[in-house]
Amino acid sequence: MKHAAKSWHALHGTWANKAPEYWFTVSVAQSLQGELDDSRKWVCVEPKISEMVDARSSRLVDGHSSDLRLNGRCDLAVQRVNEDFFAAVEIKIRAYAFTKAIEKDIRRLCFLLDRRVDSKLSICCLAIYTDASRASRGGAKKKIAERFDDFASRTRSIASSTGLRVTCDSRIGRDPDAGKRRADLDHWGVQCLSITR
Repeated sequence: MKHAAKSWHALHGTWANKAPEYWFTVSVAQSLQGELDDSRKWVCVEPKISEMVDARSSRLVDGHSSDLRLNGRCDLAVQRVNEDFFAAVEIKIRAYAFTKAIEKDIRRLCFLLDRRVDSKLSICCLAIYTDASRASRGGAKKKIAERFDDFASRTRSIASSTGLRVTCDSRIGRDPDAGKRRADLDHWGVQCLSITR
């Protein structure tokens, strides 16, 4: 996500909030592939959710709803050599608040890890890009840090209700075009919320 944000600025001269989501998707897919053992795992782009879990058992789980989009797709997934899915990744850009769309993504990722749906997934991640340019209490960097704290806290609350754990990794960067006198303005950030059993 960090590489995608920086490379978009280098390519286009604007913040990555102007980038299409697939710019991040491709960048994350390439980064993942670089870290994988080619002979044992590989990355899939936009796999079907119904291929990751047993659709029949999914419909029997309490709390299942159409919001889970069993007929929909996930942004990225990693498969093992035996073709079982190992990891699922959803990507959100222009994430300025904990919206209903983000909550639905988190609930869907938690559902994918539910053992009752015959899931072989080990980890699900929500990767987020956000930015801030307006002066606020403590500046834009603090605004992004507070936003990330809120995302992590709410994700932990949802995940813990189903016995899942959440870890987060966040990075905050500064607009390279901002001068020294604008040290408290013009920041962007990326966050990965990783959900495991």
